Amino acid sequence: MKRVIWSVVIVAVVVAGAIWGIGAARRAAREAELERIAAIEDPMERIGAIVQSIQASPSVTSDEIAAAAEGIADAAYEYGEQDALVAVADSLLGLELPPELLIRMRSELHSGIVIQGYYAEEAEQAEYWRRASDLATELLYADGVPADVYMTAAGFHGYAADFAPPEELAETGGHWLPYRLASKGFGGLDEPPSQSDVGLVRRALDQALTVVSTWRSVESAVAAADSILAADQRAPIQTVANASRYWVTADTHPEEAVESARALLAATGPAFCDIQRSVAADLAERELDGALALSLAESALGLAEDSSDSSSAFFAVGVSHRKLGDLEEAAVAFRASIDRDDEADEYDAPQVRALLEVYEASGRDEDAVDLMGRVLARAVMPNEEAHERLALRLEAAGRSRGEIPALLESFRYAGVTEAPGFTLVDRAGNDVALSDLRGRIVLLCFWSYG
Repeated sequence: MKRVIWSVVIVAVVVAGAIWGIGAARRAAREAELERIAAIEDPMERIGAIVQSIQASPSVTSDEIAAAAEGIADAAYEYGEQDALVAVADSLLGLELPPELLIRMRSELHSGIVIQGYYAEEAEQAEYWRRASDLATELLYADGVPADVYMTAAGFHGYAADFAPPEELAETGGHWLPYRLASKGFGGLDEPPSQSDVGLVRRALDQALTVVSTWRSVESAVAAADSILAADQRAPIQTVANASRYWVTADTHPEEAVESARALLAATGPAFCDIQRSVAADLAERELDGALALSLAESALGLAEDSSDSSSAFFAVGVSHRKLGDLEEAAVAFRASIDRDDEADEYDAPQVRALLEVYEASGRDEDAVDLMGRVLARAVMPNEEAHERLALRLEAAGRSRGEIPALLESFRYAGVTEAPGFTLVDRAGNDVALSDLRGRIVLLCFWSYG
């Protein structure tokens, strides 16, 4: 009995090894083929080679099809930008190719037509929009469309709605097409949605509800959002629909807006950080509900995954505290927002402006001087407004405008240490020491053959 079992095991191992060997050989051959195609300089020849390779392959994976579609689109764009992309994609739709590749090429065709229409003469834009709408509708009802294709089509078709004839857009219901595409793609994602996925769906729904409120009424837009909330119980869609409902009602129906904002507290996951943060800041600025604004901002801070999201969330926290009259907590939050954003240490950055206003309102003139000194010391271009504001803060602190040059100098080189000495050979073969160049500007260029 044991001998039989071991015989079966040995046979299984041998078969598995043979299968693996065949697979490895196929992968190696495929990689060599792809390298050969990538080396073809002429874009149109490269496209032909990609198509022939796909047609000659007995079995092609979804990843290979996606790579082929991307390679075709890149080559077409290299040849002649959008016109070439549209012409190539159009011509491939009539060939015998795998259905998924045809779907992806239809998506590329849709994208190209949208971009053509966006930059076309106004009188021609309606035709571009109609053709893009036909392609988007075909994708919406096609079988086997990957989730990323739906999302890409939704994103591009949102731009198409910008140049569509307004009356025709509203009459045909075309304003809902980007959201329908995005919603379908959203449901097919293999992983939890990213912040960009959520943002795409929200923009599509915002756009649709804006059209409804413009051509009908805000009440009609609210009813449309409510119908989505009732029909689609997916938590991400509930969050997106409530966010869009907030923005469409914030100007005219504050009670409805607050109701939608409160529902956003249930959102979980980093993908919804920006939704909570943006609504929190807007709630606070409008003074609709300061406590709710602060709760949403703090929730967004808890969802933040990177420094950029943290910076934005801290800013919303600061705005909320400031509107509630808590200037000390507002200052702490604005300072944290600046510290987490490498580009925020500029006079025109909203965090800097907000923190400066808090310092001025609370009589913290020395802190204001410190903030403005750091900002101006790092500024590339002169700023008379910022310079004058620093001067006024110095005077308010009982100091003199004449201190400004020395103040900026101290901040400009704060934390800077002397470079270690070294000696290199110049192009003439002479030794040059860094110390020989003291007092002169030295540009160090680091490069390699890698």
